[in-house]
Amino acid sequence: MKVLRTVAEIQAYTAELKKAGKTIGLVPTMGALHDSGKDERLILDSLPLGKRSDILDIGTSCGYMAILAARAGHKVTAIDSVPSMIVAAEHNAKQNGVNIDFRVMDMNRIDLERESFDLVIAKSAAWMLRCPVAAFRDWVALLRPGGRLLIIDGNYYLGHFDSDYAKVNRVSEITDSENKSMHGVTNMDG
Repeated sequence: MKVLRTVAEIQAYTAELKKAGKTIGLVPTMGALHDSGKDERLILDSLPLGKRSDILDIGTSCGYMAILAARAGHKVTAIDSVPSMIVAAEHNAKQNGVNIDFRVMDMNRIDLERESFDLVIAKSAAWMLRCPVAAFRDWVALLRPGGRLLIIDGNYYLGHFDSDYAKVNRVSEITDSENKSMHGVTNMDG
């Protein structure tokens, strides 16, 4: 099985398949796309030492955070609202030799037992919430007493509310971009 780690590798592989008359839905895999050491440390620092914990990964995407938690010996449930992402996450978990309970579920309305997790993780998911305050309240209700909510996300919309931030951010987007497009070089460009 070929592991694709960069946008260039994904594009080259897609071109190969297209040439052969085949199509495939590709999603990011683990590897160069993330700083796994930093993210693993965030997970471990959020849990009691030496205890196997129950963890929920919300908006799991390709399963990255769920896999890191499972590799560390924790029992992991991971949800995403996109079925093809769950398929990709299951594939990545299998490639990494871990068992994770993957489920298709809306992160805005999580249908899981309350007070059943020691840690709830949401990486790059909070910005997609319809009503963040209500969702965060529901996520906290999923935690056992003493549990923690770990949200890792960006300030994607801060420029709408802080004009100084918007100006600085816009200048850096333009000057740091190799192709001078709105998106510039991403963390996936190797």
